[in-house]
Amino acid sequence: MQHLNIILPPPPFFGPMNRRGHRSRMDEVTAYRDWVFMEKMWTLKYVGTKAEVLQGTKLYYKQGKKFYEKKDLCGLVYSKGVRIVLKKRSRAASKSLWTFALKLARKQLGIKGFVPIRKGEPLYERMMRIVDQNTVAHGDSDSDSVLLFGESDSD
Repeated sequence: MQHLNIILPPPPFFGPMNRRGHRSRMDEVTAYRDWVFMEKMWTLKYVGTKAEVLQGTKLYYKQGKKFYEKKDLCGLVYSKGVRIVLKKRSRAASKSLWTFALKLARKQLGIKGFVPIRKGEPLYERMMRIVDQNTVAHGDSDSDSVLLFGESDSD
């Protein structure tokens, strides 16, 4: 993600100087309050939630305290139709080793549908074996070979 420098109008001119060359404190306070008000109005007008940015009703969404992201730069998508996430984050999750190992273990065991993953279950054991074999730099594999992460399933 990229940090965008949002350009807000500068604090307004603090009014004329008095005969001693000073501006009055009240002029400064009033000008600062006006500037804070303008900043709040800008935020209300342009900054919204990720859903509003995805719909196109707002331009930016807030991330943390001072982080804004523009719609065309961030590329928001739905993850499985539920949560709104960045495209980059979605792609990274689909390419993760854990996802790969789980898909491969389900395929090898012939599991279809929902199966909870718990310690001691065959699915969990197979998945952990695949993860271990892929984290070790192509070490010796067991008798029944396992597809390594990044290789294609051409057989």
